[in-house]
Amino acid sequence: MVEIRRLPGPFGVEIAGLDAAQEPDEVGAPTVVKALHDHQVPAIHRQFNRIWA
Repeated sequence: MVEIRRLPGPFGVEIAGLDAAQEPDEVGAPTVVKALHDHQVPAIHRQFNRIWA
């Protein structure tokens, strides 16, 4: 389940429950796009190493 959590101050939101190493599903993709449009700065929880490693 994908969950959106607001971060403190101007830092946008955190997206939890999404595996950035996998193709987004029909729930995950629209959630990420909406978070980007609504908050401009989405952070995908615990995914930095999966994307950049």
